[in-house]
Amino acid sequence: MAVEKLLHFVGLSDEDSANLRLALRAGKKTLTDDWAWGPEARADVIVVDARRLLGEAAKRRAQQRDVPCAEVVEAGDPRPNGLYLRRPFKRDALVALLNAVSAGNVTAASGTASSAWGGEDEIEFDMGSIDLSALESRYSGQRDAGAHRSDPDQLAAAAQNTADDLAIDLSRMPPLHGDDPPGDKPSRSGKSPAKAPGGSPAVPSAAVEEDFEPVDPKATYSFLDFFERRLLRVPSKLSLPGTPVLSVDPKARTFLTQGSLAAMETYARRKWRHAAWEPLSPSEAAALERSAFTKPTLALVWMYHFIHSKGMLSRKFNPNGDFALNNRFNVVVEYPLVHRVGTFLTSPRKLHEIARLARVDIDLVYDVINAYDAVGYVDGTLRA
Repeated sequence: MAVEKLLHFVGLSDEDSANLRLALRAGKKTLTDDWAWGPEARADVIVVDARRLLGEAAKRRAQQRDVPCAEVVEAGDPRPNGLYLRRPFKRDALVALLNAVSAGNVTAASGTASSAWGGEDEIEFDMGSIDLSALESRYSGQRDAGAHRSDPDQLAAAAQNTADDLAIDLSRMPPLHGDDPPGDKPSRSGKSPAKAPGGSPAVPSAAVEEDFEPVDPKATYSFLDFFERRLLRVPSKLSLPGTPVLSVDPKARTFLTQGSLAAMETYARRKWRHAAWEPLSPSEAAALERSAFTKPTLALVWMYHFIHSKGMLSRKFNPNGDFALNNRFNVVVEYPLVHRVGTFLTSPRKLHEIARLARVDIDLVYDVINAYDAVGYVDGTLRA
């Protein structure tokens, strides 16, 4: 009898996700089990684009949970370690991957396989093109996002919920102020990560190879580009008059600032030339590496998507579906309304219900969902 199993994508484009969803539909009759989309926390296999921050983070979470994880790579890319799906996609390859997971032949997130697969340490699932004409229509149009201001009633309401909220997931929240004590910081999985020299969480060697993109010195880039496209090669800092300096370690994927996360919005709202980032001196780089107060650059990615969301839910989501967060940041001080929305996302709920309970506009709920989805923290209903 077929068993229901769950598949989850992290860091893939809308087009990639649509292709794979169509491939799953087309191959449904040849699958051993009934496969459907589900939350990352319960997924039986995860497909990621590890070149993106959220994809790499999801890959690490999968490895920690011993869940099979396949990377999406380009046609001409070298073979990564473990499972991978190569563009252009083919239906039969996705079916082969899912049936292997169903049979238990894919044993770990590392992608190793049992003798039923010939004892290979690496399995390639080549996938070819799929006709996109069957894709359903998507939402069109944009609307301007309102400013997410805090009024006294909302601030008071958020404060009243703080204690309960922190009791729920304090162990999973990376603090966004420099007030956390020195010592080991828990990872998002709740496990203590390995440490690199200087106290920063160690990053697997495959994640810190020289996979940086080439830089055009005359071009301007969005703030997000420097993190998702890996345009920084050495520890660097960004500064503006009247704004706290932002220092970033691109290999450790951490940042340090004397200001709040909200103060970094000044940087996130502008485009930058690569030359605007000043390399840190050896002493500054050493201080950044030793600091106990660094935060993950994933928080900057979250902030960028939040302030640029424009109050429109991502087109991949079903606005009538159920949504919950599998993790979140501690933003009770900088973004109290966001914090309040998060208190009602600890279990699956409809978006209109969240807006009603949190006493906020639905646009803000959309922005919160989009921001957390950008870093892989949303379990939500996708469009059919």
